[in-house]
Amino acid sequence: MDWFADGVFWFGVVGAGAAALQHALSPHPTILDLTPCAADPQDKTKTVPGATFWGGYAFGVMNGGFCSIGLWAAFCGSTHAKQAFMLGTSVLFDAFSVVWLKHGHETGKTDYRKHALKIASFGLLFLSG
Repeated sequence: MDWFADGVFWFGVVGAGAAALQHALSPHPTILDLTPCAADPQDKTKTVPGATFWGGYAFGVMNGGFCSIGLWAAFCGSTHAKQAFMLGTSVLFDAFSVVWLKHGHETGKTDYRKHALKIASFGLLFLSG
């Protein structure tokens, strides 16, 4: 892998670790800010039932899993494993951007399309790495 791909790879590993901590340590604000379907339709400052678990703790475990897979790929020194990590991360980000496009209006945020585009650009970054 070249320096660009290595940089993108480590950006993904560190980002997944940071996201795991963010979801685990402060699930409620993280959910309301990042998960479009979690906001209560009547009161946007509250979450729907189950959102704290699925949007907070479960996402934290998922991101922790992504981080550990990346660390394992680096430990093994496998270029193919690093590429698979980046492909999986790319698919995750692109799928999440589609959810923002489809359900972002439910958050009450007017810039949800811009947020979806930002998330999709991260997906393309990981795909290019």
